[in-house]
Amino acid sequence: MRLSRRAIHMAATREPGKPGKDEKEATREPYYRLQWKQDIDFLDTDGAHSLYHSDFHSPAGAAYLGEVYNFHTRLETVTVLYICGVLEMFRQDGLPTGPSLKWFHGFCNCMCHVKVEATAGRMRLCERNATSLNFQQREQRITQLLSELPEDFPQLEFNAIIYKNMADIFNGRVAGIDLAVKAEVLARVYADGPIHDVARKSLSSVVDILAHKNPTMRVLEIGAGTGSCTSIALDVLIVDDRDMPGHHAKRYHDYAFTDISPAFFEKAEELFGVYPPMTKHSTYR
Repeated sequence: MRLSRRAIHMAATREPGKPGKDEKEATREPYYRLQWKQDIDFLDTDGAHSLYHSDFHSPAGAAYLGEVYNFHTRLETVTVLYICGVLEMFRQDGLPTGPSLKWFHGFCNCMCHVKVEATAGRMRLCERNATSLNFQQREQRITQLLSELPEDFPQLEFNAIIYKNMADIFNGRVAGIDLAVKAEVLARVYADGPIHDVARKSLSSVVDILAHKNPTMRVLEIGAGTGSCTSIALDVLIVDDRDMPGHHAKRYHDYAFTDISPAFFEKAEELFGVYPPMTKHSTYR
């Protein structure tokens, strides 16, 4: 519980034993004086579940799970089909070598592993025959699956960009992440789409009760990337000050926005420049 400045002022200025005008008004709106929220350190299982806005046993929750399952089934199948196509384009022993390109061979090994797992039926969301299709069948199935998903589905757009430019990526002429940033699709991968709705609401709930308990906390976000989680957190950490209309209360001491690459910092400064100062940007390794 926290006392607002208005409550402290009323307590200090009214005559003993006599309620003041402001106090009478405040009794009609008690949230001006006290606001109770759960202490995250003492949440039991039911209390923790209440933060996540997801009753999966309800009809709406079951429908949501069905929607997510359908999305992921199609998305995973399309991804496996893309991987099969890439592996047919390139032979691993024909890839360029060099210290800076070793990770390409690791990536190729990863794709081979995915294909093996899908062929064995151990990727439960992938269609069982996905790895046995020939080129024409594969392209037709990709087209069909894409038609069954929303047109504005950034993850699929991202996959398509990587697939179409795989030759340049594998030969080290361009980086996949640079293509995604240039196409302005990377931020939407993390921020848009129905499969992220529950995650966004859950993050808001957790940050809110953390800030309520410790409004001077120092926040370190590791791997902030496009800032999709940063914007959610800052929207919760900056609240309207009911005692001073037009003003805002900052419920943190400082916020460190970090990523392994400084490429995201310019956009982050543009997005979060409207928030109070004390937001820092730095790289980590």
